[in-house]
Amino acid sequence: MASFAPAAPARIVLLEQEGIQRHLLASYLGLQGFEVTALERVAELRAMQMAAGPPPDLLLLDIPAPGDDAAMLVQQVRAGWSETGIIVLPPGGEAAQPERGLEAGADDVLPKPFEQRELLARVRSVLRRSRPAGRSGPTLVRLGRVVLDLNLRLLLSNPADRTAERPDETSLAVLRALALNPHRPLEPGFLAALIGGDAAAVAAVIAALRARIERDPASPQVLRDVAGVGYMFVPESG
Repeated sequence: MASFAPAAPARIVLLEQEGIQRHLLASYLGLQGFEVTALERVAELRAMQMAAGPPPDLLLLDIPAPGDDAAMLVQQVRAGWSETGIIVLPPGGEAAQPERGLEAGADDVLPKPFEQRELLARVRSVLRRSRPAGRSGPTLVRLGRVVLDLNLRLLLSNPADRTAERPDETSLAVLRALALNPHRPLEPGFLAALIGGDAAAVAAVIAALRARIERDPASPQVLRDVAGVGYMFVPESG
């Protein structure tokens, strides 16, 4: 007789700044069979992205105020967790501006206040789209002279014999964001927010990465400058 292992519960990260609401939502979703990690601050979310653990299946993102900062946060999350579903939970009324969240890369927007059953329906809907059986994204990305293993978070000089080195977390955060967004320029401010630094810190990281991966660091072809915009990963052809 064939035996089947039960599917692992979907892992949800909940970023909610209001304590009572955070506890209620985390408890409710936990009772529905989800594995929930509840966070209070954006800094905790960024630290989780830079850590070595696997990305969650879904992020519920409380954004207390509309504007470019909210859109930037969604874009930063999407750059690091490319396959994670994102539902934005903005304040209700005109301030919700659901189109801004969707344009920034969210999968759904549910303005507050909402019924828990409505949230559950949205969660299940997004998970069906973002977590289909057998789905997996690329795990190895060629970057000039090396290969980035996105799962193991290693740079491989020779994937055949797995000669590897582990970049520091700052370099890995920048490299991962660029590798997951080929042919898309990323602004220095965007990358700076990922590493908790400034544009100068990003420039230093890019210079060090180019020295490691480019065949000719003086004329970078993989991590390119985009004048007036930022940096862009261009995969090598062939």
